[in-house]
Amino acid sequence: MTPWVRLVEKISGFAQVADDWSEQWDFLNAHGKVSPETLRNLIDLVIDSEQFAPDIVLLRLDDESYDLESLHELATDAASTILQKNWHLQIPKTALLRAAKVPQDEHHLLFFNRDTFTKWSKTIDPFQLDELVLDRPTTILVAGLNTNFGGPWLRIGPPQIVSNKKPDVDSFPSLPNSREIHKLIHVIDPGIPRLNPSAFVLTYGDRNTKEARPFLLAACKILSACLANDLYLKEGKSWVVIRGIRRMEWPLCSDGDLAIDTSFQDELIEAVQWIYENSADTRHALFADRLSIDTAGDGSFLAGLRSYLTPALRQAKERFVFVIRDRKDEYHKELREVLKDVRAQADLYASKVRQLVETLLRDTLSILVVLGIGLIARTPPGQLEAITVSAQVQLFFKALAIYFVISILLQTMSHVRDIWLAWNESNVWREKMRNYMSDSELEETFQIPLGKRRVTFFVAIFTDVILYISLAIAAWRFEDLVGYLATTLH
Repeated sequence: MTPWVRLVEKISGFAQVADDWSEQWDFLNAHGKVSPETLRNLIDLVIDSEQFAPDIVLLRLDDESYDLESLHELATDAASTILQKNWHLQIPKTALLRAAKVPQDEHHLLFFNRDTFTKWSKTIDPFQLDELVLDRPTTILVAGLNTNFGGPWLRIGPPQIVSNKKPDVDSFPSLPNSREIHKLIHVIDPGIPRLNPSAFVLTYGDRNTKEARPFLLAACKILSACLANDLYLKEGKSWVVIRGIRRMEWPLCSDGDLAIDTSFQDELIEAVQWIYENSADTRHALFADRLSIDTAGDGSFLAGLRSYLTPALRQAKERFVFVIRDRKDEYHKELREVLKDVRAQADLYASKVRQLVETLLRDTLSILVVLGIGLIARTPPGQLEAITVSAQVQLFFKALAIYFVISILLQTMSHVRDIWLAWNESNVWREKMRNYMSDSELEETFQIPLGKRRVTFFVAIFTDVILYISLAIAAWRFEDLVGYLATTLH
């Protein structure tokens, strides 16, 4: 027996002799009358606690603290002196768990008394949580518990399981995570935590014991909530809404639903796995349609599921086969339209790049023709600098500079506007295809190919802007440019 287990069991033993045993999930407060046997047990407890976790177990006798030496002296006193005292034990569980060096990537709870744990577990509500943390796995250690059970994120057993190897994760059922669930389920009340069925389902161990039953009920509650459309709280109770052929509204659970079993939980797991496997919207709608037809709407949602879950799931699976066939035909039709749109978009980008290059080459060639034929060829040798200072030539080149600026502005505005409108129009097809294709398939089919085209277009437009601005500056400063060239050539 490890020092950790021995210390927990010694603390647990005081529950039998305590006049008051007040145990919360994070703290133990107990007191009672001192007897010779109790005093010896207190001395053993102090010895073990000082060796394992100093200054964590707080012991007082008649509101006075005693060290180990004082306790030994007290034990040698007359029995009458001992019987006049009361012992008071205080233990912060969080500090004790830290001293036990439990894994920090899990949330741990410790109970020194099995009955206290059973009483606490009956208050668990997966939609109103205080102690259980749903963002990481939880291990609950219970002194005196002779069995262990748990699931993907939950492990319950005696204190010694803290050092046991965890069950193989691959053996657990694959359940949807909170993000997938909240895409489908509308949680109206902000006080309800994110739904995570993996935090409660029990998949191994002795799941039919009285200690496991409250967790089994919590698992069934959260699994059934994953099958609803809306979830909210009313007067402290959870209510659900199903929008199928009929709109149905129930309390999630009633007192008559406490007698659930592991087979019902396993059926709920099967239903949740099938619905969230893929095409969750379609599968959920088919299941809700059948369930809303079969159930009468009285009682609770859990009671309705216990009666009609299996036939509703079976018919939803059968109808899904036919729906998928029809959707495949629609899928191929929509896919052809999307591919046409992709090709049209690709051609648009390519044509815009060609237009930018052609316009730039045309304007550059035009200015070269004007300079070569209209000015330089007709200017007598040695008079080029004289002509460039004339008012008419300067006016011409300034007008040319303005043309270059206006040209690139109009080109940029028109081309970018066309691209923007085409991109918005294509978004309509993309939204339609979300009913048939995943986001990754849409990205691979549409966004990645066109993304490269968009990059090419914007590189071309940026290059054109730089070159046109350079031409405009050269035309505006033509006199200085000719003077510089003449000086350089001479």
